[in-house]
Amino acid sequence: MLFMLGIDSQFAGIEGMLTALDDTTLVPKKIPRTIVIAMFCGVSFLLGLPFCMSNGDYLVDLFDTFSANFPLMFVAFFEVIAVSWVYGIDRFCRDFEDMTGYYPNIVFRVLWLVITPISLLAILIYSIVDQAQYGIKYDALVGCMEESWAREMPYPTWGWLLAAFLVFSSFLFIPIMALMAFLPDWFWPSVLRPAAASCRST
Repeated sequence: MLFMLGIDSQFAGIEGMLTALDDTTLVPKKIPRTIVIAMFCGVSFLLGLPFCMSNGDYLVDLFDTFSANFPLMFVAFFEVIAVSWVYGIDRFCRDFEDMTGYYPNIVFRVLWLVITPISLLAILIYSIVDQAQYGIKYDALVGCMEESWAREMPYPTWGWLLAAFLVFSSFLFIPIMALMAFLPDWFWPSVLRPAAASCRST
């Protein structure tokens, strides 16, 4: 059952990534989709090998902490700010009413405008301060040589660098795209400025 559950999850993940690739020009259209899927699965297999080695548990812990927790909080914070304050809570509520027939009451509007952004920001600040104060640590297996089977050890410098890469690579595109939208003269060539302006207006 666990094997079939894992295969089913991989189907969804691979199809989601390949659909995004199909919408770009990174992969030439003349390459058969079967070959693209095989190459993608092969690369994913090679990237997953370090997690299956003797020290793979430490990598799993590092990725689990810094590729999911921090990036998700950052993305959620930016999303609620973009919807509630940039797009506008009134416009969003009207769109919500058009789609569902129900206009959100004052409780939801206060949550989206104030409570949720402040809560996410507080959690982010606390997590960052906690990591900066106590560092990134893992439970190193020492066996029966000591009183405990595991001893808390700090990650080396490469662990800090990998953690920073995992965090920033997941959400850094959000402020970059915002700057590109508001400052098209700095980022877009003169040929593409009309298209950028039309995208920003929509």
